[in-house]
Amino acid sequence: MTSHQWIWLVAVALFGACIGSFLNVVIYRLARGMSVHRPARSFCPGCERTIGWYDNIPLVSYLALGGRCRHCGMAISVRYPVIEALTVLLFVLAYDMFFLGPARPEFCDLGTDWPVFLAHLVLLAALVVTSAIDIEGYWIDVTITYAVVIVGTVAHALWTPQTSAAFPRPWSVTAAGAAAATIGLVLAAVFWRRKEYDSGAESNDLPEESDRPARSRSGLPVAWLMAVVIVVWIGMVGVDADRLGDVDAFWVRAGVVMATCFLVLVCVGMSPTQAEADVLEAIHEERPQARREAGAELAWLAPSIVLGILAAVVVSCTAAGGRLWEEALAWTPLEGSWRPIWGMTTALSGFVVGGAIGWGVRIVFTLVLGKEAFGLGDVHLMAAAGAVAGWPVVAAGFFLACPLAVAAVLLWLVRKRSRAVWFGPWLSLGLVAAMTFYAPIAARVGTMLEVLGWLAGATDP
Repeated sequence: MTSHQWIWLVAVALFGACIGSFLNVVIYRLARGMSVHRPARSFCPGCERTIGWYDNIPLVSYLALGGRCRHCGMAISVRYPVIEALTVLLFVLAYDMFFLGPARPEFCDLGTDWPVFLAHLVLLAALVVTSAIDIEGYWIDVTITYAVVIVGTVAHALWTPQTSAAFPRPWSVTAAGAAAATIGLVLAAVFWRRKEYDSGAESNDLPEESDRPARSRSGLPVAWLMAVVIVVWIGMVGVDADRLGDVDAFWVRAGVVMATCFLVLVCVGMSPTQAEADVLEAIHEERPQARREAGAELAWLAPSIVLGILAAVVVSCTAAGGRLWEEALAWTPLEGSWRPIWGMTTALSGFVVGGAIGWGVRIVFTLVLGKEAFGLGDVHLMAAAGAVAGWPVVAAGFFLACPLAVAAVLLWLVRKRSRAVWFGPWLSLGLVAAMTFYAPIAARVGTMLEVLGWLAGATDP
């Protein structure tokens, strides 16, 4: 690895640490219905004194203070260094995935690919925030997912180099249908008010213990462990594949990050909480009208579905419509390869298809089981991830999240009888895994499709 790449790797790690510190503020305040901007400075929840900059250095200050407030001595939650460390690991993994390892060949140069790289960092930060809030209160703040969608759309509108052809781009018909469906969603959001929001289903109500000061148990061992993992991981970046036998160094580094995230989530969910009991009670109370709610959501989606189908039909079945749409996708306002409409529809296709996968699962299983089977916040999270990473990553991430959640539940049964499982964090981990291992997953899926086509007689052996 060149010295230039080392500099960027360290810069991304430091940037991730700073973002992780900010994410802690966002998590604490959003989970309690507080303003993220006011007060502007961080404060101790025990003595409410402003925290000085020297006590707010990511990871370092927690270790230097022994995990306690300088003024009142109250224990600082171990969540703070864990969030900071995980953000660092995810950010450096993204840099490794994009520009060092063999995972994503469509990304090759930071000077060209910075818009979509930055969008992926925003997505990773959003996954950390939504996961932490979901763990604490079993809900996801959809304003975060909306911000990710906007960032992803702008980033893809700016990013259309020739090397990006390997990124999962939509077909012309898919792009037209997704663009029209997005317009339908915007119109529905303007003229309809979703019943979930009116009834406060996505409110910030949390169990009382979440507003109490952190427990007195020290989190220093965990903080030191996370710091060691970061140092070891960054050191592994310089290890040649030959030193690891037949296993490529990147896949080992990625496996370390995945295993660390999995173990953190398992440890966090090991003990039962009041929020778990509250969400079970809410699901039981809402069960009689669950199917009615699913029908209402389907009606809310009807304008988007109709517009999407009409646009797809016009583009695919009329010569004039198909020609005009192809010209729009190929439009280049400047000389070169910049095609903003093509890039924008890439994000919109990921947004619509990713959200459709989640919403389809939610509606179908709710109608079948007669109770809410999939959280609406998880649907928004899948749509936001699709706008940045593409719908194939969302599809793979969803199917990876399910066995991860099942494995965690089996481990939790040792300590508690798990009945309410937050799915957002497992979905987030599945999405990260799908982003990281996208190339081998896509290759194997392509091989499976070829085999199925040969068995069906559609292709030659």
